[in-house]
Amino acid sequence: NSHDYLEVSREVLKTEKKVAIAEAMQLTEAESPAFWSLYNEYNEKMYVINTKLFDIIKDYSDHSKHEFPHRYR
Repeated sequence: NSHDYLEVSREVLKTEKKVAIAEAMQLTEAESPAFWSLYNEYNEKMYVINTKLFDIIKDYSDHSKHEFPHRYR
């Protein structure tokens, strides 16, 4: 289903994004724990927000197909 696909996509992107950020930032051992702590906290909050947004868009899409079938012929 769409949530399973979304979760797999998120995990792949999350991993790739962290690698790219780590390479670009070149943090010291002293900087790294503080940065990644904030980064992870931010991403956890964004995960919740983006999941709600996805659900709203999917709900709208599902309902508009039934309410406005002429648009989907």
